[in-house]
Amino acid sequence: KRIQKILFGKNHLKNADLLIQVGLIQDRLGNYDMAARCFAEALRMRRKLIDQNSEIGGNQSSLIAEALVHTGRMHQSKGDHLKSLTFFKEAIDIYRKSGGDEDVSQECANACRLLGLSQIACGDNENALPSLARCLELRERIYGTESE
Repeated sequence: KRIQKILFGKNHLKNADLLIQVGLIQDRLGNYDMAARCFAEALRMRRKLIDQNSEIGGNQSSLIAEALVHTGRMHQSKGDHLKSLTFFKEAIDIYRKSGGDEDVSQECANACRLLGLSQIACGDNENALPSLARCLELRERIYGTESE
């Protein structure tokens, strides 16, 4: 660990990955404040490192979106669906900008589904329909339709 810190520093992407994992565990344990801190720090690190190193950039921006999705899910777990909307919307914007990679599309589809579920929980069925339709469209593009 000490060697990794010397070589990579405190703000290395691997450390952000570890913070995401700790945040996921804290979320499962119901320790939402600790999970939120872990996700916020991982998001801060990923934004900083990816923005500073354009050679990392490209589809690495999906790492920022991933942290946003985890944060949104944690707010869903807390029952704070209104707050989760912002995180899911930003993640979807990032996935859309990062291109047509199949893995990115799967993640975007999942973020659209989660957004739709939070919109339903907030009573916003009108906006939930397009979110869920976008999820379906992406999944059909990835997996095909049953009739094909």
